[in-house]
Amino acid sequence: MKNMKKAGRIILPVLILLTIPFSYVKAQQENHKVKVWEIHYDIYTGSTGESDDVMGEFLKLGKTLLGGDKEPIIKAYVNDNNLRIEQKGLISHVQISNLKDSVSYLLFADQQLAQRSPITSPNVNMDVVGDSIVNTAPTYDETIFKDESKMIAGVKCYRVVLVFDNQNDKDTLDVWYAKGKPKLFWGTYDYLEKIPGTALQISTKQFGTDIGIIATLIEEKELSDSLFKVPEGYRMEDYMTVEDSLSVTEKEDFELSKGLIWEEKDGLWGIKDIEGNTIREPKYDDTYAFEHGLAVVSVNGMFGMINKDAKEVVPIEYTHVFAASEKCTWLTKDKKYALYDVEHQKFLTGYVFDDVSAFSEGLSYVLKNKKYGYVNEQGKIVIPCKFDEAYAFQAGEAIVKSGKKIFFIDVNGKKTETAY
Repeated sequence: MKNMKKAGRIILPVLILLTIPFSYVKAQQENHKVKVWEIHYDIYTGSTGESDDVMGEFLKLGKTLLGGDKEPIIKAYVNDNNLRIEQKGLISHVQISNLKDSVSYLLFADQQLAQRSPITSPNVNMDVVGDSIVNTAPTYDETIFKDESKMIAGVKCYRVVLVFDNQNDKDTLDVWYAKGKPKLFWGTYDYLEKIPGTALQISTKQFGTDIGIIATLIEEKELSDSLFKVPEGYRMEDYMTVEDSLSVTEKEDFELSKGLIWEEKDGLWGIKDIEGNTIREPKYDDTYAFEHGLAVVSVNGMFGMINKDAKEVVPIEYTHVFAASEKCTWLTKDKKYALYDVEHQKFLTGYVFDDVSAFSEGLSYVLKNKKYGYVNEQGKIVIPCKFDEAYAFQAGEAIVKSGKKIFFIDVNGKKTETAY
């Protein structure tokens, strides 16, 4: 069995960082001084052939989401033994880590809470591609060291390209790192642990432009080691161990209807009732976590879906399947997507889309004839396919790109007051 969640297109974690906050927490006790590297990061946009107006618009948008102030979006303090990350956004959040014993805490200043956590938390949003499961977080399968260097914040850096899979495509992350300085890795930036130095720039291509984060300051200082300790007065809360987390996840995600249980025989999965009667002969090579009451199952590299009553609601004959909502699922044949009504077991569209997403606020973005638009859960295109880029709706708005313009639209496809 495998845990699989629906994922959309990959966006560099910096876009996630735009919604995570900056909060400096100082321990009440003063301790001895230690040498640490202090590093400040800000949003990076680099030209890839399009107008500087596009880069300016994206930078302006990012700064607006961050509140428009001049503080760095990330502050890092690191040496060979310890790490502290202070990030900026909407929720107060600091991470402190002991790199020697792998103990890490998330500090929430507004709650006076210290929660033990893993140093890194790689995304496990999985997608089915043919007979493979692809992690859509930046988990790379190839590392290419380039014979290139440049100066960043006064420090000589070297380039490495990380190549990873994104469904049928290859995506890349550009990382510029400083040799001879401590490794800097945390949260969803787990891949940086394999970089032989401190990453001072991370970027990928979005909206036709290189975007990411870049160091604006790197200095070695002597600072109090209280930076790396839980402040006095904080309530301590233990985080689930990996084993506990997995067991709970499996119990929740793989639970069938009452009276039914999974059974495994010779590496294949089936379903029986609690009296031992076989409901489904073991034939599934893999089963995946339930999403919206449906679970993907595979046989000989082809995929379908079952519900919690063990009924195969989507035949096992597709190269790619994921639950798009409680009512619908996207099915793939010959690299084209079609929307399928699971309840009534009928197709709502033909195989006409090249890219799709899960439904958010009743809409899914779709790519048709190299242009993005949006469909509803009845399969009707309600916002025409006319955009060069489109992303999921949140709070009634979605970011889109048309030509050189990046702006917000509402659920009717009209520009909003927050458009740029």
